[in-house]
Amino acid sequence: AVKEALALFGEADYCLGMRLHSLIFAAVQEVPMLGIAYDPKVEEFLRQLGLEELAIPLPNATGQPLDGELLTRYLELLEKEGDRLTAQAREKLEEMAVRLGRATQHMGELMRGSSMLY
Repeated sequence: AVKEALALFGEADYCLGMRLHSLIFAAVQEVPMLGIAYDPKVEEFLRQLGLEELAIPLPNATGQPLDGELLTRYLELLEKEGDRLTAQAREKLEEMAVRLGRATQHMGELMRGSSMLY
Protein backbone atom coordinates (compact mmCIF):
# COMPACT_ATOMS: atom_id res chain seq x y z
CA ALA A 1 0.00 0.00 0.00
CA VAL A 2 2.87 2.39 0.72
CA LYS A 3 4.44 1.75 -2.68
CA GLU A 4 1.13 2.49 -4.39
CA ALA A 5 0.66 5.68 -2.38
CA LEU A 6 4.19 6.84 -3.21
CA ALA A 7 3.57 6.11 -6.89
CA LEU A 8 0.38 8.19 -6.82
CA PHE A 9 2.16 11.08 -5.15
CA GLY A 10 4.88 10.83 -7.77
CA GLU A 11 2.31 11.54 -10.48
CA ALA A 12 1.00 14.71 -8.80
CA ASP A 13 1.91 18.21 -9.88
CA TYR A 14 1.43 19.59 -6.34
CA CYS A 15 0.39 18.45 -2.90
CA LEU A 16 -1.84 20.39 -0.54
CA GLY A 17 -1.50 18.29 2.59
CA MET A 18 -2.95 18.52 6.03
CA ARG A 19 -1.58 15.23 7.32
CA LEU A 20 2.13 14.79 7.97
CA HIS A 21 2.43 11.59 5.94
CA SER A 22 1.06 13.26 2.83
CA LEU A 23 3.83 15.85 3.08
CA ILE A 24 6.47 13.18 3.70
CA PHE A 25 5.30 11.28 0.60
CA ALA A 26 5.33 14.49 -1.44
CA ALA A 27 8.84 15.35 -0.26
CA VAL A 28 10.16 11.88 -1.03
CA GLN A 29 8.63 12.04 -4.51
CA GLU A 30 9.92 15.60 -5.02
CA VAL A 31 6.45 17.04 -5.46
CA PRO A 32 6.02 20.73 -4.56
CA MET A 33 3.86 20.96 -1.44
CA LEU A 34 1.88 23.20 0.84
CA GLY A 35 1.05 22.14 4.37
CA ILE A 36 -2.12 23.08 6.20
CA ALA A 37 -0.75 23.53 9.70
CA TYR A 38 -3.43 21.87 11.80
CA ASP A 39 -0.79 20.44 14.11
CA PRO A 40 2.68 21.65 15.13
CA LYS A 41 4.29 18.55 13.58
CA VAL A 42 3.23 19.76 10.10
CA GLU A 43 4.93 23.11 10.66
CA GLU A 44 7.97 21.40 12.18
CA PHE A 45 8.41 19.06 9.21
CA LEU A 46 8.23 21.94 6.78
CA ARG A 47 10.67 23.90 8.96
CA GLN A 48 13.12 21.00 8.90
CA LEU A 49 12.94 21.10 5.11
CA GLY A 50 13.53 24.86 5.16
CA LEU A 51 10.01 25.38 3.81
CA GLU A 52 8.35 27.02 6.79
CA GLU A 53 6.87 29.66 4.46
CA LEU A 54 4.73 26.86 2.96
CA ALA A 55 2.87 26.17 6.21
CA ILE A 56 -0.63 27.59 5.84
CA PRO A 57 -2.01 28.61 9.23
CA LEU A 58 -5.52 27.47 10.00
CA PRO A 59 -8.03 30.05 11.17
CA ASN A 60 -8.79 29.92 14.84
CA ALA A 61 -11.30 27.40 16.15
CA THR A 62 -14.33 29.60 15.47
CA GLY A 63 -15.28 27.55 12.43
CA GLN A 64 -14.17 30.15 9.91
CA PRO A 65 -13.15 28.70 6.54
CA LEU A 66 -9.64 28.91 5.16
CA ASP A 67 -9.20 32.23 3.34
CA GLY A 68 -9.42 31.53 -0.41
CA GLU A 69 -7.29 34.54 -1.33
CA LEU A 70 -4.58 33.42 1.08
CA LEU A 71 -4.64 29.92 -0.38
CA THR A 72 -4.39 31.37 -3.89
CA ARG A 73 -1.28 33.36 -2.90
CA TYR A 74 0.32 30.21 -1.52
CA LEU A 75 -0.49 28.29 -4.71
CA GLU A 76 0.97 31.09 -6.81
CA LEU A 77 4.16 30.93 -4.74
CA LEU A 78 4.30 27.19 -5.29
CA GLU A 79 3.80 27.64 -9.03
CA LYS A 80 6.49 30.30 -9.25
CA GLU A 81 9.07 28.78 -6.88
CA GLY A 82 8.22 25.04 -7.06
CA ASP A 83 11.51 23.92 -8.61
CA ARG A 84 13.62 25.86 -6.11
CA LEU A 85 11.54 24.71 -3.16
CA THR A 86 11.66 21.09 -4.30
CA ALA A 87 15.44 21.25 -4.71
CA GLN A 88 15.74 22.73 -1.23
CA ALA A 89 13.57 19.97 0.23
CA ARG A 90 15.63 17.31 -1.58
CA GLU A 91 18.84 18.68 -0.05
CA LYS A 92 17.36 18.69 3.46
CA LEU A 93 15.97 15.16 3.02
CA GLU A 94 19.42 13.96 2.02
CA GLU A 95 20.87 15.54 5.17
CA MET A 96 18.15 13.86 7.25
CA ALA A 97 18.95 10.49 5.66
CA VAL A 98 22.64 10.87 6.53
CA ARG A 99 21.79 11.70 10.16
CA LEU A 100 19.40 8.77 10.34
CA GLY A 101 22.07 6.45 8.94
CA ARG A 102 24.55 7.63 11.56
CA ALA A 103 22.05 7.20 14.37
CA THR A 104 21.13 3.72 13.17
CA GLN A 105 24.79 2.74 12.96
CA HIS A 106 25.43 4.10 16.45
CA MET A 107 22.43 2.20 17.83
CA GLY A 108 23.72 -1.00 16.24
CA GLU A 109 27.14 -0.46 17.81
CA LEU A 110 25.56 0.11 21.21
CA MET A 111 23.48 -3.04 20.92
CA ARG A 112 26.45 -5.17 19.80
CA GLY A 113 28.42 -3.88 22.79
CA SER A 114 25.64 -4.67 25.22
CA SER A 115 25.68 -7.85 27.26
CA MET A 116 21.89 -7.96 27.21
CA LEU A 117 20.26 -10.70 25.17
CA TYR A 118 17.21 -9.89 23.09
